[in-house]
This record gives sequence, C-alpha cells and structure tokens, in this order.
Amino acid sequence: MDLSTDLNTFQRSKKPNNYFIAAQSIVTTSDVDMIAPEFDLSQSALFELCLETWTPQKGVTLAARDDDKHKAHFIVETALLKFKDDVVFG
Repeated sequence: MDLSTDLNTFQRSKKPNNYFIAAQSIVTTSDVDMIAPEFDLSQSALFELCLETWTPQKGVTLAARDDDKHKAHFIVETALLKFKDDVVFG
C-alpha cells in the first residue's frame, strides 16, 4: 500500500468492498462515502491517538507508517473468516 497517495487523483478500486472517508475540504475525483468528522486535536496528536488506539487491537497489524506525513497503513483481519482488509489513515 502506497502511503503517498494523492487524494486529488485517487481512483477507487472497482471491487465492491471499499469505503472512502475524506475530510470535507479534500478535493478528489472519486466518490466519497462519508465525510470524516473534525477533531479538536492537532494532526500529530490525532495521529498518535489513532496509533495508540488501533495498534493493540486483536486482529490489527500496523503494516507501515509515515510520521512526517501522519499516515499509517493497517491490515485488519476479520475474526471469523480471517479476511484481511487494508485500512489507510492519514
């Protein structure tokens, strides 16, 4: 998973199992499924909080992170069937 994705030119996968959440201020050519909530935290603080919250969860693996860009890639495995999903934050 490339953590340097430019959301202005981001193209969603044709696979049906994807969900795209973006801030209202993001300009993108892709359809957005949900507008991301706004938090009263700095970008650095929110990034660290997300890492601290998600990384220890069962079935969640931190695959990559870019502290300078506040981006992270997680692999999340479903409990029952062990399907793996990519979750990119940042």
